[in-house]
This record gives sequence, C-alpha cells and structure tokens, in this order.
Amino acid sequence: MAANVSIPSCSKESTDSKSERETNIRAPYEKEETDFNLCPFELLWSFGTNSDTPIINLTTKNRTIIAYACSHAVIIYNYKTKYAISLQGHKNTVKTLSTSKDGKWLMSADFEKDCVTVVWDTETGCLNNWPFITKHHCSCYCYCYCSVPISTLFNPHGDKGMTAAKISPNAKYIVTVGNEFHQKVQFWLWTYGKDQPDAFTELTELFSNRIKEIAFNEDCSEEFGLTADYCVAFLKWEQDELKYYIPKILGNVRRYGILNCSCYIPKTQRVLTATTNGYVLVWGAFVERQKNKSKDQTAANNKEKRHIKSVQLEKNSIMVILYHDGRIVTGTSEGRISFYDLDLKILYWCQHKLLDSIRSISFDLSSTLLAPGSAVGEFKLESDEEEDFENEEEMEEYSEIKLGDNINERKMKYIEKIESMKYRDQVPSTMSVYLEETLKNYNKNQQAFTKLPHAPTDVTVEGAPFYIENFIIGKCYYIFVHLLFERAYTGKVFRKLILNGIHMQKFCNIFRKGCLSGTVALIEIPTLKCRFIFQDQNFAITSLDAHPRSNFIVTGNLQGFVSLYDYERHKRIVRRKTPPLPDFSILLDKQAKKGAITYVTCPQSHEKLIAVTALKYSPIGNLLACGLENGALWMLHPLTLEPLDKNPYKHSTESILKLAFTECEEYMAYADNALVVAVFKRIGDSPSGSCLWDFIGKYHSHTAKIRDILFGPATIESVVYRFFSVGEDRNLIEYDLKNSGPYPFPGLQIMNTYQIECEAIPLCLAWYPKLGVEGFLMYSNSEYKYRLLNDITKTIRGTFLGPLCDTPVKHFKVISGKEYKAGKYMVFATNKEIGLQILPFDGNPYKTLGMIGHPRKVRSVVYNVRDCFTTLHRNTKKSIDPGYEFIIKANFSLILIYHYIVSNICLSNDGNILFTFGHNDPCTLMWKIKCRSVDVLAHLGGKGLAPYYCLIDGGEKGWLINEMKHLFYYAQILHQGENVITPRLISDKVSTKEVPNLMRAVGYYPSNEEIEILMGEISYRDYAETGHLVEEIKFEDFVKFYINHRPAFGISLHQIQEAFQVFANSDQMPASQAENPALTREQFMRILLGEGPPEFSIQNGIPFGEPLKIQEAFAYMRFLVGFNENLDEIYNERNEKKSASIDFTFLPEVYLTIKISLNFSYIKKMSLLTFRKMLAESNVLLFIIQRISYKDFIADIMGIELPEETRADDD
Repeated sequence: MAANVSIPSCSKESTDSKSERETNIRAPYEKEETDFNLCPFELLWSFGTNSDTPIINLTTKNRTIIAYACSHAVIIYNYKTKYAISLQGHKNTVKTLSTSKDGKWLMSADFEKDCVTVVWDTETGCLNNWPFITKHHCSCYCYCYCSVPISTLFNPHGDKGMTAAKISPNAKYIVTVGNEFHQKVQFWLWTYGKDQPDAFTELTELFSNRIKEIAFNEDCSEEFGLTADYCVAFLKWEQDELKYYIPKILGNVRRYGILNCSCYIPKTQRVLTATTNGYVLVWGAFVERQKNKSKDQTAANNKEKRHIKSVQLEKNSIMVILYHDGRIVTGTSEGRISFYDLDLKILYWCQHKLLDSIRSISFDLSSTLLAPGSAVGEFKLESDEEEDFENEEEMEEYSEIKLGDNINERKMKYIEKIESMKYRDQVPSTMSVYLEETLKNYNKNQQAFTKLPHAPTDVTVEGAPFYIENFIIGKCYYIFVHLLFERAYTGKVFRKLILNGIHMQKFCNIFRKGCLSGTVALIEIPTLKCRFIFQDQNFAITSLDAHPRSNFIVTGNLQGFVSLYDYERHKRIVRRKTPPLPDFSILLDKQAKKGAITYVTCPQSHEKLIAVTALKYSPIGNLLACGLENGALWMLHPLTLEPLDKNPYKHSTESILKLAFTECEEYMAYADNALVVAVFKRIGDSPSGSCLWDFIGKYHSHTAKIRDILFGPATIESVVYRFFSVGEDRNLIEYDLKNSGPYPFPGLQIMNTYQIECEAIPLCLAWYPKLGVEGFLMYSNSEYKYRLLNDITKTIRGTFLGPLCDTPVKHFKVISGKEYKAGKYMVFATNKEIGLQILPFDGNPYKTLGMIGHPRKVRSVVYNVRDCFTTLHRNTKKSIDPGYEFIIKANFSLILIYHYIVSNICLSNDGNILFTFGHNDPCTLMWKIKCRSVDVLAHLGGKGLAPYYCLIDGGEKGWLINEMKHLFYYAQILHQGENVITPRLISDKVSTKEVPNLMRAVGYYPSNEEIEILMGEISYRDYAETGHLVEEIKFEDFVKFYINHRPAFGISLHQIQEAFQVFANSDQMPASQAENPALTREQFMRILLGEGPPEFSIQNGIPFGEPLKIQEAFAYMRFLVGFNENLDEIYNERNEKKSASIDFTFLPEVYLTIKISLNFSYIKKMSLLTFRKMLAESNVLLFIIQRISYKDFIADIMGIELPEETRADDD
C-alpha cells in the first residue's frame, strides 16, 4: 500500500553554474534525440484546471511556483518563467492538494475507485538525475525529467474510496478519510513506508453527514479537525490511538447554513469554522473542573473544544477561512477578500466586479527552498509582455480579411487585433486591472478603477497603512452562488455546497486563491493591481478540433461558449458565445415563398439547449462548422469565431454529433442524435453574410446510433465524392451524392447498404493508409477487433486483434505529417486510455502502446437529458445518475447541469501533438506524440511469432502451441489421405481447405459466416498484387489468423447462462429461476432448426441464425447425448430415415442443460446466431435428466466448482 523511493539528493547550484551545465549537456545532443522513455505520450499542457482542487502556493524567496491539478495530473508551474512540470501518478481525477509548512512535500490524492495518495518532493522535482533532451517542432530544447513519487498509498480504504486527505504541516503524518457508510479516519506515518495505517477510528455517529475537509493544528500536528456539512469532529493521535469527539453546535444549526471549512489559530485553543450563510463558528477549549485537582492540571488533561459563539461576518457564503501572521483571512462567494484581527474585527477588505467566488487561498512560504532540479522545466510558455488595462485601445473593425486569404502569412498581425477588447467578452490573460478598495465603488463605470489608487489603509481609527505584498486570486464569470446540488450517496441524498473543500496554507507575503472557473490571477495589494495568469471557465468541454494549417485549437463547452487557443503559446486568443437563434418560422415562410429550402426544415428552437456538441474546421481552415445541442449549425470565422452566415442551418431537432468535409470543401455533412444524416453542397462565390451552402437533403438512414460519417475520394466509375455512414445497427451505408439534391426532391439518395457485422458493433470509421494497390476502409468494433473493408466491394479483407484495454477502441486517427512516413503510425482512444499503434495492422501486441489519457469515461455519444429533467424535477429525492448533477437554489428548485458524455481526439497540423478531452472534464490535454517509444517496443518484441507467444496459453513452450504444431502437420496427412502407400510430403504449408477444421481443433469454433470471412481473407490476401488466390498457408500465418479471429477474451459460463436466459425468456420466468434457466424440448428444437423463439417469425425466408437440417440435428444430438453408436453409425441411420420419421424422443421432455468442456482455453462466443454451432461442432456435453438444471448439473452432479470469471465476464 505504501511505496518509498530513494531519490539522490541534488546539489544546489548557482545560476551561472546551472547555465554552464545546461550548455554542456545540450551540445552532444543537438542532432540526436536521446529519449528512451517508453511512455507513448508526454503531457505538455492543460487548457483548464480542476476547479474543485485548491491552488497551492509553493513560492519562496528563491522560486515563484504554484501547484494545481488538471484532470488526473498535477502541474508545478512557474508563473514568472512560464515553465511547468507535470506529475503523473493518478488514474482518477485529482481531488485534493496539500503541502507541508515549508512547501517541500506536496501531497495529491484522488477519491474514486483504485484511489491513491501520492507524496512528491517539490525541491528536487521528484526527478531522476539523468535528464534527456528533446527538440520540439518549435525549435526549442526541453530538459525533461522522469517524475517519480516519493511515497504512494495504494487504496488506503480499499474499494470504498475517500472523501478527504491531507498531509500535516510538519510533513510527518497523512490523514485520510474513507467513503464508507461509517467513515473511517486513518492516521499514517508515511515516512515509515508501512502498508497499514498506524491508527484508525470509525466515525459511527456520522453516516449521512460526510467529511469533506481536514484542518491541522500547526502547534501540534497530531491534532486535527474534520469538517462535515453540519458538524465538526476533533481528533488527536496519542499513545498509538486515534480518539475523537463531536461537540454540539449551539442554537439553530440550519440558521448557520452548511459548514464549509475550518482553521486552527496557533498558540490558542480556538478553531474557526466558516459557513454558507456568512457565519463563523468559534470553538474553544472546554475545561471541566474536578475536585482535588488544580485548574492547570484539569486543563492539561481535558482540552475538549466546544462551541463558544457564532459571528456573522458576511452576508454571502464564506468559502475560505485561514490564519496568517496574526490575521484571519476570509474569501466569499462574491469575491470579497477580508482581513480580521484575532477578535474578528475587520481590518481591511477588497473586491472587484471581475473577481468572483473564491475557491482556495494559499500563501507564500517563509522557507528558502529552490525550484525543482529541472529549473528550466519540461516545457516553456511563450507569452507577450503584460499590457495594462488603461492602455488597452478599442480595435478597429477588421473587415478586410477574406476567407481565401492565407492565414499563415497574416496570422500574427491578425492575432494582435483579435486580442483587443472588442473581440472579447472578458479581460485578456496578459491584461492588468485595478481592484476597488471598497464596495461603495462597485457600480461605477469602467473608467473609475483605471485611475491609480492611493495607498491602502486599514479601517481602524488610526488609519494605519495596510501592507501585504503580492498574492494570487481566481475569478469566475458564470457561477451559481448560494446554490446546493444533490448527489446520490449509498442510497441517501445529501446536500453539499457546490464550492467546498477549502484549503488553508500559511504565507509570508503573497497569497493565492483559486475559483470554480479555474482562473488564477496575481494581485499587488500596494497598487491594487491584478494580473491574470489563467482564465478558463469550469464547464465541461463537449467538442474539440485543431486548425489544419495553423497552431490553433478550438473548444466548445456546455454553456455554448467557443474558445480559440494558440497551443504553441498556451494562450487563449478569443472566447465567444454562440449567437442567439433567429425566428425560424419567419425564415421558413421566406423559403417557402422562394421555393428553395436552404436554412431550415425543423423550426423548433430549443433555446435552452445551447451546448456546443460538434466542431470541425474545413480542410483549408477558412471556416469553422459549429453544431449545437438544439440541432442548429453555425458557420463561424476560423479565428474571430464570428458568424460568417447571418442565419444558422436548422435541419435537426436533436444534437449534432459528427461533422465532416470533403478535401476540397465541396461537400459538408453531419449526423445527429435522431439518426439523421444531412448533406450540404458549397455555393461557388457567395458575398459576405449570405448563404454559403445549399441543402442537398437528409435521410433517417440508420435504426441505431450513428457512430461515424466519412467522405472519400471519387473512384474511376464515380464522378463526385463518396460518402459513408456507419451505425450501431451494424450497417455501412454509401450515399449517392451524384444523384442527390436538391431538397426535398430527390433529396439525399442511398446507393447501397452493407451489413458489415453480425454480432459486434462498429465504433469508428476511417480511411486506411494506402500501403498497396488495394484501397481499404478501416473500423474498430466492440469485440476488440480492427477490420479492413475493400472500398469498392465492401467485403472484409482483414481482421486484426486490437488493443486489449478496458474497452474497445472508440476513436482513431492516422498520423500524417512531414516528419512521419505516410501512414506508419495511428493514435487511438478508448474510454480512458489513449495509445499509439504502428501500421499496418497485424495483431502484434508489441506494436501498440497506451496509457491513461483521462480519468473519466470517454464516449462518442451525446445523451439528451431533457426528458430526465422533467422526471427528476417531480421527484427530487430519487437517486441521481452519476452522469448528472443538480443544482438547488435556496427555494430548492432544480437547475439541471448537463453532463454530456462526449469525447474526441484531434491532431495538430504537423501530427506532433495530440489533443484530448474527457467526460465531464473542463480540461483539454495537450500531449506530445513520441513515436520512437512504440518503435522501441516493437523492436523488443522480436520477429516472427515471438511477439505473439504472449497471447497463447502457455507461451512459446506451452501445451497449446505444441498442440497446434502437431495438428498442423496432421492436417497435411489428412489432406494427402490416410490410407496411401506413396511417400508423405511434409512441409511448412497446409491447404487452406483444412483451416476451418484446424481452427476447431485448437478451440475456436467459428460460425458459417465467420468461416466464409476467414477463408475470404486468406484466399484474397495477395490477389490485388498477384491476381492469384492463396491456396496454402504457413504455420506462422495460421497462428496469426487464429489469434486475430478468435474471441479476444474467450467465452465464460456467464455468457452461456445469459444466452439460456434469452432463449428461455427470463423476463417472464420467476426470479428464482432467472439464474438457472432451462429450455423445453420444443424450444430447443425450434432454435436448432432455425425457427427461433416463439416471438420470432420467419420473414422473406430468412431463418433464425444458421439452422441445422433435421437429419444433422438428429445425428449431432444422438452423438452428444452419449449413445454407444459411433458417429458413422448415426450418420448411416440418419440417411436411411426420412425427415418425417425422425424421432427426438430420446431428448428430455422438460429440461435440457448444457456444460461446456474446459479442455480448450478459447471457445467461440455463445450468442443467438451461433447457438447450434456450439452444440454441433464444439466439445459440448449434453446431460439429460428431468428437472435438473444447468447449475445443478455443474455443481452437484459433476462436483466441480464454477471457474473464475474471465475478462469476458466484465460486462
């Protein structure tokens, strides 16, 4: 549970010696990259932060750094030099950060499943003393170190997770609070590296009142307080025992509101607790006098605290309270920062309209620690010089830029203009403003606070100067104040303040605060000057794309904002809210009069559904398509984000999920959440502000979710581009763009529909790099396989094993750039992992390398939650799905926060950078792609069959590979004939006709359709190059086909049970029989003969699955039941009988139960379509006895234990 790593000490060097060392290191490696790290991606930057995680100030006299969390990583950032170091050791979202008093030890923790608590060394940077140097595409050298945790506590509370964790000020202890029903508090002496806590206690008095914040006593780190919603627990570790008590709060607890956070006042026995209604509860030592004991002795033995008084300091929620240098500092939900003396008398306060709810406060450290060993950092942020607000001028209208202009040539000049205030709805990140000293100036105009203020003084009678040096704050532009949200927890709903988890850290001169928005700013109190460091809103990112020709990315969020970033400078250029929707009914009438429908066919507005669900740059980069949740589609300028067309296109009532362009931008298409595909054609020369696209038509072409859409180049036969869509209905649809349009007649036309899967679900679609003569479409499916389709015939030409992650591949993109060989590498993403793969596909596991990309699930579907809102609005006490959160006002009315499950990945224009975002995550992560890592791994894997042995039971010298060799050579004997006298010709090849039997012999039982696909892949493997069919394959090829085609995780008894439940109609059977289903003889025979269950009706002569002939069923059943006749005798008896005379009375009348033999490791996955193949061709034992079910036979009669569940049972 605990892991300690010994880190060599780093000597402290002067600036000159360090520069000399860097120069000496750089010289030998200027032309050669020495990065041998096998990690496929390096986190370069995060656009956004975890707003519910506090900002930690690590600034000392010798360094200016802060620590913050983004997604599942911790960033140490130097806000002066713009360098940053990423610390990656979590698989879940980092929920809390804390530091020791001197700032040397930083603790990070996540609270979800498989949670960990990690301790980092901020002075050495937790770094190896062996740096490697890489040269980025922007021609700047980066000195990168491997971040290594000093100590890690794995799953401190098992599978229950945590709600709070913190390191003590003296860095000796760590306290963790579990998420059990009765929460456990564990006390760790983490430096000893023990696997178990040194002490723990269970808070039996609390069950629905959850602990959310920890506060240590700096005078005695063994003493600490735990803040819950409606109480405070005080604990102390003494004599290897952890004791606690919960004092009662005097008066009406509800009057104070919810408790937010607490802090100890040093050298006193007092503790202060801040609440949502602006109160501060004062706790003091309670001395119980006893006879025959002096006062001092009694006080020493009994120092329990009790509630002394309550003082209302603010009208708004106090989000932060802490002690510093003889003062009490508070921060409110309105952005007000107040300073009090120890008697809670006001000394000074400041506020500004641009500053909003405070999330955390952390002060400069009095120590002299140096910056981490990699003082130059892992990456540098290029930024402009700071600009003052008073010098900011209004920008002149920049209308001379046309869509056809070269963006790269005029980029820098254009950026300078769009960074001005006219194109922004907020303050630029390099701008400075002046704080208002008091609230009386709050409503003055903008010019009121641009004048230089006088020196600040306190509010005492003497008016003494109030001096505090610089500090960092945060602000929020859109926030719910005094709102509560409900969260389902262990079946009980409890209320919790939306801004909580306040962190306290002592300071010397500078303090910082972070807000819900993720914005951090530097404030100078003497001049009341504020400089913004980060400016990001804390709304989940729902869409993302990268400019194809410039260093820009664009993101869309839940609240309808679109933001443009320069990812080389790590700077946001402009942020704009999507325009309001016009009156579509008027626009529809105008279209009807003209007789041409272009803009709207679905006039429903759904104005409250404003999330940006799809963004896509055109291939040239001269426009940005923006799809919204309400079905509207805007055409925006690629840099200013202003509408290029005065009206949006409204042809859908549901969310737009996918957008696609042709290479020359002649066509554009989208797919929405209503299973509709719409296609547009570009108008040649259109004046500014007029219609840019003609509407060709739309088609409700799929019966299940549309997974992807794709344009392709024209073929020799076709004249226009090809267009495809693929959905969960397992159909690939090709559209006829040549004969489509205008709308409504003939509209969008379908050319062909291809069913590309029988059981698996296709998940994403793309063009396979043209590595040979033949062209292919590639897609991934839900069975962890990649498949290649001939782009003309749409036949399956290749099946390959994909990455065996927690979920199948949901997104992939082929890397294309000048530095890469054409089509050699591909990036992919699953629910949580991102990875790098070498092309072409061959199933080699050593050609795939992945890592956790986001802590939360990543899916390609947008869930519409309008119906959920109506239902849960009526019943607020209903358990809430984890995918949604609800905000409750003071009057307990509901406001639904949409938690979309949307994701995407995109590549930079040169293919060196990968951008990702996750489910309900405000962070967009920027990763450097390290192709060399997967090249090294592929080289280590070896050649031939060497990398494949790890996928075979027993490995290279195991029983299965030896059995495969024996069967391979025996198949040659069978093919030549068993009873021949001519010499045998044994070679390393076998006839392709023997491949199906070989597959069955080694434990893979394909259906007839799967055999047809397999034989087609083998026979036509080289047909495009040679014109000849393959008639023989080698043993190496046979093993690869076996690995790539068999089920990825085999089959389990649980899957067989599920199939029995489907056939037995478990919905109508008693609950007692649901886990032990059975079939009657009639039901069983209907399935074998292709008639299916009673509710199934044969249509157009299409049978249910792959049926057996009645003679075949008779022969197979007699043989499997265990009659003494051999199979030849049964076949002879079957052939002599007519179908009408075949009697199946040897089967039981009531129940049939099956048991899969465990002789083979891999058996074909049982399903509705292959049920009879499993019985007929696999090693199946059929036990026949009345009223003996499947489970009874396995456990009671056979006397064997059910095998452990495999990966196939995970779902």
